[in-house]
Amino acid sequence: MVERRPGFNELQATFAAHLRDPLGNGPPQGVDERRIKVYRELFFNNMESFMGSGFPVLKSLFSDQDWRQLIRDFYSEHHAKTPLFIEIAREFVDYLEAERQPRPWDPPFLAALAHYEWVELALQVAPFAPPPWDPHFVEDLFSAPLTFSKVAFHLAYDYPVQQIGPDFRPEGPLDQAQQLLVFRDREEQVRFIELSPFAYELIVRIEAGSGVPVGHFLTDIASRLVRLSIDEVMTFGLEYLRKLHEKGVVGKLNPATARL
Repeated sequence: MVERRPGFNELQATFAAHLRDPLGNGPPQGVDERRIKVYRELFFNNMESFMGSGFPVLKSLFSDQDWRQLIRDFYSEHHAKTPLFIEIAREFVDYLEAERQPRPWDPPFLAALAHYEWVELALQVAPFAPPPWDPHFVEDLFSAPLTFSKVAFHLAYDYPVQQIGPDFRPEGPLDQAQQLLVFRDREEQVRFIELSPFAYELIVRIEAGSGVPVGHFLTDIASRLVRLSIDEVMTFGLEYLRKLHEKGVVGKLNPATARL
C-alpha cells in the first residue's frame, strides 16, 4: 500500500497547530525535529517579547514561569481575527476579557490592567493628532461648541489601574468605578487624569459631539450642583477647558466641519 502524503494545506495546518500548542498537537510527520524546534522557539519568543514590551506592568506582576504560561495560554487558546502584528495586543485584551478561564495565579484585575496598558499602546501608534493649538481658544468660548481629541479616551475601571505595580496589588474592586481621561498630548506623551464628578460631566458632554455651545452644558451642569453657584461653575469650567485645550484634549469645533 502506498503511504498517503499530506497535501500542502494539511501539512500547513498540522504545523501551525503544533506551533500554537506543542503538547496538544504533534509535529508534521517527516519533518526534522531540529528544524521544528527552531520555529517553535522563534514564534513563541517573538510573541512573548512583543507582549512583554506592550504590557510591562502586567508582566512585572508574574513570575517568569507564570508569565510565559500566560502567553502560551493565549497563543494556544485564542484564534486571532487579524494578520496584523500590531493588532495582537488588542486580541490579547479580548482573550483576557472574554475567553480566558481564570487560573489560581491570575490577579482579579488582570483584564482591566491589560486594557489600560493596551490603551497606552494604542494612543502611541494612533495615526491622529490632537486638535490644533488655537491661541484664541478662550475668546468667545462660552458660545463655542467643542470637539474631542481622536487620541484621547474616557475610560472607567473597577480597579485603580494607573496605580497597580509590583508594590501595589488591590485585592478587590473599588466601591465606585473610577473615571479616567487617557490621552496623547502635544508633546507626543501619553498622560492620564483622574476625573472628578464635575470634570467627568464636562468630558461626557464634549464626547457626545452634539455641537452644543459650552455655555449651554455648563448652565445645565450648574443647575444640578447645589453647592456651587452658576458663576463658580462657569469660572471653573471655562478654566478647566482652557487647560484641556493646552494638553491637546479639546478644540473648538469648526462650523464647516460640523455640517459635514
